[in-house]
Amino acid sequence: MMKKITLVVGSKDACPDLFSKLSRFYAAQLLELDDVSSELIQNSSLVLVDFADGSGKQLGHLKRVLEKVPSVLRIGCISMTRRQEVVQAKALGLSELWDRECDVEDAVTTIKTLIGDYAMPALSDETPDATRDAVNGLCSTMDEMAMAVAKNRPLPMKAAAESVQGVVTALQTDGLDAWLAAVQSHHSHTFCHSMMVTGFAVAFANALELDAQDRAFLSVGALVHDLGKVRIPLSILDKPGELSREEYAQIKLHPVFSKEILDRRPEIAPQIRDIAVQHHEYLDGTGYPDGLDAGQISRLVRVLTICDIYSALTEKRSYKESYGPRQAYSILLDMKGRIDQDLLRRFRPIAFQADVGMLKKGVDSMRMITGGRRASA
Repeated sequence: MMKKITLVVGSKDACPDLFSKLSRFYAAQLLELDDVSSELIQNSSLVLVDFADGSGKQLGHLKRVLEKVPSVLRIGCISMTRRQEVVQAKALGLSELWDRECDVEDAVTTIKTLIGDYAMPALSDETPDATRDAVNGLCSTMDEMAMAVAKNRPLPMKAAAESVQGVVTALQTDGLDAWLAAVQSHHSHTFCHSMMVTGFAVAFANALELDAQDRAFLSVGALVHDLGKVRIPLSILDKPGELSREEYAQIKLHPVFSKEILDRRPEIAPQIRDIAVQHHEYLDGTGYPDGLDAGQISRLVRVLTICDIYSALTEKRSYKESYGPRQAYSILLDMKGRIDQDLLRRFRPIAFQADVGMLKKGVDSMRMITGGRRASA
């Protein structure tokens, strides 16, 4: 499992912008100087320290803590033009110094070389080649998306389309069961969920025999459906235990964040935007963030909502029960009036494919992935 990083600041209320952005790329714990302890940082892969306005007493405490964990890599973020900070950083024994105003992309690139890439999974040697390539491609694209948001750049839509095509190839070649097994090995719940939803959406689009344009909208929309989560620290998104009420409330804001991000990017098709903003809306008007009703929710959004809920129910997590395909499908059936039941019936063969182990290489699996029907389970 990917280890966390620790961000140390004088005050959480004055957290540097760099640290806030880094928390979107690595699961990070944020500590104030007064709260740092060797127990809290000993399992970190990296400690980043910004001691601006720290008192002599606080810096002395930090130095003693760092001396107790000599094996932990530590980097100081300082103002290079302030000689006092340079001297203090060296006295603390920090391994390396960065300018406090350094570019987040440069910082992330450096961290990747030091402790590894949080976005990339450690796939099993048994992972089929097409699936391996598609998983790595999709993870890389999601990482590019997050950086584009952090840097306020256009989203890499060409890369998104290409990585989704890789998913199509993987499903045709190796099957949906191989895809689900591979993506659920990712250490990040956030990456795992987006890839599961994308796999189900690609398979469902083919089963529905959508035209090429709608398939593209749905599959890319699945990839970016949780884009707003890039504004939420990974320490919350990938928390190994249950979320607090405050953390859950923050996560529920992700469709609002998606709207804010995508409304400023004219390169995004309205259909993709709607998927990202509306996939938690329900037909009876009880969803969020806007309480839309059936007449305001498109067919593509309805399709993605089914894929999203089914994925969430069947994902394996340490802190919650993982439902089997039949149990998860039954829960969706109980949501009559809230999700599209006609579409749900057409999703049933997709939901049960992995359950019965039917997706294997060969002509039969190709027919299923491209929309062929199978007897109901």
